[in-house]
Amino acid sequence: MQSEGFSSSWETLDSLTIGYDIDCPHNSSQLSDFTISLINQAKNLRKLHLKDVRQSGDTLSSFNQVTLVSMFIADHVEKLKLHRLEHLILECQFLDTNVLPKLLSHSRDTLRHISLSSIMLVNGYTWKALFQSMQTLLPNLSSIHIHGGYQDESPISYPGLQLDLTIPGTGGANINVQKASLEDTYVLDDIWTVSYEGPEMHTALGMLADSAQFLSLPERTGIWMKGMMD
Repeated sequence: MQSEGFSSSWETLDSLTIGYDIDCPHNSSQLSDFTISLINQAKNLRKLHLKDVRQSGDTLSSFNQVTLVSMFIADHVEKLKLHRLEHLILECQFLDTNVLPKLLSHSRDTLRHISLSSIMLVNGYTWKALFQSMQTLLPNLSSIHIHGGYQDESPISYPGLQLDLTIPGTGGANINVQKASLEDTYVLDDIWTVSYEGPEMHTALGMLADSAQFLSLPERTGIWMKGMMD
């Protein structure tokens, strides 16, 4: 980042993907400082994609450790300058209470697209609260994509949306809902994907907030055991 020519070119960059390989040796402090420099010097940045990967290139799929992306966001969210950001993609695992709203607030007036994949909210933060904060923080949001959300180690589901996906006042516009089964050691979990794109985002986020539910591990295990006995 020392070259004047490189810095000048980097300032015009509008899309950036950063993948942390958690299997590689690293100095957390140096890595974070370098990442902040990369992001903040891209003054024209419109799209940011942060993800954790293994050396195989696969995005992490199990919640067995705090990921580097999660640590970076939690420790350095105040230092980021994302005032032109329009599209945010996060593929990580643990996000602490209020960290994501702080991150989103950097791009309050510009952010239009959000994609969150394999996100677990911890320390009391809920998906209901997150959707509600998006209603307040992001007046210009026009598309949202949530895949595999977790809360307290349990997958989020949206059973209410199965009854009525139609957004009032849109003439038939729907929230897109997909459900896939993922079998683990104890239970058969349904991994939900929800998405919406359109002008009625405030209403769509309210529907997502009202319908988001999760079952605790004891509840899920009980359902699994009952199914085994039936």
